[in-house]
Amino acid sequence: MLNNIINQLKHYFTRLDNDEFAELKQEYEDELFRKNKPSTFRNTEGTMFSGFIKGISNSGKLNILLEDEITQEFDLKEITLLY
Repeated sequence: MLNNIINQLKHYFTRLDNDEFAELKQEYEDELFRKNKPSTFRNTEGTMFSGFIKGISNSGKLNILLEDEITQEFDLKEITLLY
């Protein structure tokens, strides 16, 4: 199992070395749970809000289209997907 993990890491690092960042990002975004579906979230203050997961930023933050048609970026653990 460890060899498999190492081989996969080598594969993806090779792709990054070959300037395939955009392709890797697209593959990741294609697998995002609830992408482009209406979802409800809760922020760290406990406020609930609705939006659509649209993708990720180049820095790895989650892009969510909010009800007011503004896209906002959220970092790890800044929000929780409720449903």
